[in-house]
Amino acid sequence: MSNPETKEQNIKPADLTAKKAVLYDFRVPKKFTKEDVKALNRITDAFLKHLSSGLTAMTRENCSVYNPRIEEIRTTTYLDSLPKYTMIGLLGFTVIDTEFRDPRVMFHVPPSLSYLLIDILQGGSGKTLEMERQHTDIELAIMKNLITRFCDMLSAAWSSLVTTEISYEKSETNPKLIDVRSESDVRLVMRFDVSVKYSVSTISIAYSAQFLEDLMEKLHGQKVDTQNFEPIDAERDQRRRDQIIDTLSESSIELKAVFAELTLDMQEVMSLKVGDIIPLDKKLTDDITIEVDHVPWFKAKLGQTNIKKAVKITESIYESNNE
Repeated sequence: MSNPETKEQNIKPADLTAKKAVLYDFRVPKKFTKEDVKALNRITDAFLKHLSSGLTAMTRENCSVYNPRIEEIRTTTYLDSLPKYTMIGLLGFTVIDTEFRDPRVMFHVPPSLSYLLIDILQGGSGKTLEMERQHTDIELAIMKNLITRFCDMLSAAWSSLVTTEISYEKSETNPKLIDVRSESDVRLVMRFDVSVKYSVSTISIAYSAQFLEDLMEKLHGQKVDTQNFEPIDAERDQRRRDQIIDTLSESSIELKAVFAELTLDMQEVMSLKVGDIIPLDKKLTDDITIEVDHVPWFKAKLGQTNIKKAVKITESIYESNNE
């Protein structure tokens, strides 16, 4: 007779190898094809590049935007997932020369990021702030300016597919106060992780799923290449370039005039004291280097205007190096 215990040892539990079934919510059917999702993924990739460079220029800190993802969820579920006190910009999304308009695109900036950006833009150190309170009028004004700039970056991301006008309409700090048209209203939500200094937060943009579905259907009917995102014409491509330039034109950069550079060992540095003279292997009439954000850009001569020291640019280094 066989040993029952031996049989039990040889049996492999089926549930260890079986794959878990993914639940499908038939009340919220998926509205987008794989081709649509690829096109939307390209928009998220373009936007995170614009946002990353824009935040870095505005804050003068090392900022990165990464890990984009897309999901379709009910509007009520999306709003319930947001903090009690937060920042939601309501945007108007208009496709130029068409009847397509979504007046309720939601741009969510969590408090961990909004208070951090406000602190940096007001000259603070940019320490991580967690505050359970409403934004003040001054903070709301700063965030309105920021979200308005984000609108330009978002419009630039969409410009390879359609020409859009995305504008700031108003902001809301309590998600419970946002009117939901119906329980079945569905949003397509794009989420991004944003790293500023030592803080990581998640921002999101929620579009009306019905609006995007109608827009994608219209584009397919016009045989627009949503997969490769080729510009429709040269005029649209130029507008996209102008939008990018406008976004970056307001950012500040560091301009530095470098007369000479010298290398010393640690012992020499430690022995320096007030009154010491450090000879430089350079004449006052020699060229100096003008650096733009630590990149050599021009050659210049030292001089004077009125009672102040000045430099006169004599040659472009950057252009000659990139010819």
